[in-house]
Amino acid sequence: MLTAKLALCEERESAATEVSDGVDRWAALAALPAAWEKSLAQRWSAAPESGPLAAPAFDELLLQLEAAFDLPATPELQAARRDMKLRALKDTLEGRAPQSRDPVTQRDAWFAAALRQSGTTFAQQQRLRVIVAALRQATTSSFGDKSR
Repeated sequence: MLTAKLALCEERESAATEVSDGVDRWAALAALPAAWEKSLAQRWSAAPESGPLAAPAFDELLLQLEAAFDLPATPELQAARRDMKLRALKDTLEGRAPQSRDPVTQRDAWFAAALRQSGTTFAQQQRLRVIVAALRQATTSSFGDKSR
């Protein structure tokens, strides 16, 4: 259901589907966990434009999710992931790191934000699909039902 709703949002954003054309398909899909449903519903009902994050901020969010799921980094992203980890370590050592949240809660929040992002590039869509696949394969997760 998650991938189907995500695909509907992407279709609409690419002008392949109008909201009115996809309403029946959207309604036919089962509800998702509340945070996911809310994020995707916001994306579905909004104007098909980029946002709410700028493209570089969304890439950083995807990088955080990929690291949280311990996904292998592509050669292009290895340096970015290393830089992200070094910045986090530096912030922690300098006392500038935000109050630490439970890692699962943080991952949940990042994932909901990623689902809300519209106007993504093909490469960003592919990265998000890899994250969804990793989520599906996770043996223990706080995200609820694995039937995505």
